[in-house]
Amino acid sequence: MHKLLIVCSLATAAAAQEIWVDPLNGIDTAPGTYNQPLRRLTAALGLAGPGAQIQLLPGLYGPTHNGEALPMDIGMIPQAGLVIRGIGNVVFDLAASTGTVFRLVNGASGARITNLTIQNTDQAGWWTRAINSGSGVNAGNAAMNVEIDRCRFLTINRGIVLWTGDNVTGWKIHDNLFVNCSNDAILEYTGTNDIYNNTFAPNRGLPKLSAGLVVGFQFPVEFNRSFVVQAKPGPITATSMQ
Repeated sequence: MHKLLIVCSLATAAAAQEIWVDPLNGIDTAPGTYNQPLRRLTAALGLAGPGAQIQLLPGLYGPTHNGEALPMDIGMIPQAGLVIRGIGNVVFDLAASTGTVFRLVNGASGARITNLTIQNTDQAGWWTRAINSGSGVNAGNAAMNVEIDRCRFLTINRGIVLWTGDNVTGWKIHDNLFVNCSNDAILEYTGTNDIYNNTFAPNRGLPKLSAGLVVGFQFPVEFNRSFVVQAKPGPITATSMQ
């Protein structure tokens, strides 16, 4: 009986791994607790196992801010069910970089990315994107059943790309804001996924989805419970969208 209780306790502790990151005051040699956070998400991903919860504290993240190394591959080691959560105003500022922020590989099936802002990528190159399935173009090693929600993609080239060769299924992309995407907000080449309750503004960078779904429309419109809106006059910010 005692051995059973010990085994159950160890399993619960492993499932509840929590890692904290503070881009201003953290140190990458710290243990990653709330009181002794890491500085970079890059470092946290190197420690995270299956079911880990990575909590990002407010501040600017990126190569020119806290030294993040791009791209960040999630799931190259076993990280099923990993959660990356922004607490407060967590901003990944790419400073016109062409680098991808997150690549979700099959070791991270069931992962979730929530409440982050990704902004200011290069807007000229076709290949520049914030998040993509798999480790590369049509690599065939993508994570399945990923959830991306409550994120903001501001002044970027492409937001989320699901490659043909990955045959992605089970992704849930919802309640996100896409503003000023020079190409596609969401580019789904293949697979069976749920894309809903997203807002796209202004009238460009609309989602291009797989065969059988509408790919072109005018605003204002309700599209699979996603909305395309015009920006109000003045600077485009998350709060200027209704």
